[in-house]
Amino acid sequence: MPEDLEQKIKEQRLFGEELQRQIKELRKEIERLKQPMPEIGKPYQDKVLNTDGKLTHLYLGNELLPIAGGIEEEVSWTDYAASSTITGWSSFTTKIIYYKKIGNLVFVSFYLAGVSNSANAYFTLPYTAFDDPNNSLSFYFATIVQDNGTWQTTPGRVRIPESTNTSYCGLNFSGDGGFTASGTKAIVGTLWYEAQ
Repeated sequence: MPEDLEQKIKEQRLFGEELQRQIKELRKEIERLKQPMPEIGKPYQDKVLNTDGKLTHLYLGNELLPIAGGIEEEVSWTDYAASSTITGWSSFTTKIIYYKKIGNLVFVSFYLAGVSNSANAYFTLPYTAFDDPNNSLSFYFATIVQDNGTWQTTPGRVRIPESTNTSYCGLNFSGDGGFTASGTKAIVGTLWYEAQ
């Protein structure tokens, strides 16, 4: 038998085996999907939902583990730009602040750009940051910044002190503020923090 024919037969056999494996997996998934939806508070596929649709427990082996505060099964991004108190601009060309809260973690994505009217730049967040009674804690994040119409080649920073819901922006990592109080100013980034 020619070598290229043997190779084609081998490839066909492997293709057939892979196709059978995929069909078997699809059948298992179809059977899983036929199962009834869980009653609230009852175990379902290794998790328990409460009446708010929050994930409250997970199974690890045979042990049911609680999740403090529960976790939303699906959480969408929420537009916060209109609700946030924003300082440092007289007008905006771009004003975007979105957040998503999962358990006590808050994720924020932002893009603020416009005419600067202050050396400072800050905006409020939807939830107050965690307060650690044993430490002075702040959350720090690198951000992309523009000052007086020029995008900077080094990152700026955003700082969220504990027990506040305000993010303070800096032109660089040496401190808050430092922007030119005229021209175009922009801050772009993503941050996360633990809420109270």
